[in-house]
Amino acid sequence: DNPATGTFLYNLGLTLSWIFAHVLVLLMSVNQVPGVIESRAIYPILARPVERGTYLMGKSGASTLCGWGAYAVFALLVLLVTPRMEPYSTGMLIQMAVLNFASLSVTAALGQLVSLVLPRAMGALLLGGIVFLGTYFFGILRSLGEDTWVNEVLRWFVLYLPDFSKWNMTTRYTDGIEALSMGTFLGLLAYALVMGIGATLLSHRLFKRRLL
Repeated sequence: DNPATGTFLYNLGLTLSWIFAHVLVLLMSVNQVPGVIESRAIYPILARPVERGTYLMGKSGASTLCGWGAYAVFALLVLLVTPRMEPYSTGMLIQMAVLNFASLSVTAALGQLVSLVLPRAMGALLLGGIVFLGTYFFGILRSLGEDTWVNEVLRWFVLYLPDFSKWNMTTRYTDGIEALSMGTFLGLLAYALVMGIGATLLSHRLFKRRLL
């Protein structure tokens, strides 16, 4: 009967939905391509008229769709069973879901990229650190070497790294804050699009040059 408790449970459920879905996509995207290369299952596939870029798009798309489905199921379950005793913005709910889907897409693209340049375990740890702890890590980088050229270089470097906290609107939604302005919302989607396309193009370039 306590609205604060209901909001806490609501936030906890949606946050866990976000975490579980991203972990699923991370593990799938990091393991898919190295797995088929090690098992040699990739050779009969590429022996057919299938371009390597198309193959990578299929793998990345499968990881993304699995993540979207997992998040939708988890979030829907939370929405159905958690009592909502305070007002929440429907517009913010829609924006939160769309940005989370975008975040999962970027995770799949980055997971595929790191799997082509690093061992699976190391790639999973690196990507997990960026997805779940990136905000704190980037903050430390920005705080180093204040008022020096080192700080300027670090700030420039951080701009090219994906900050997943910018797409996670769970707390904003459960705190009852109104929806983002259309400009901010579209800017965040563009940010995800640039990061996802950049990682995808780099993956295609590396994979085409790779000797299997």
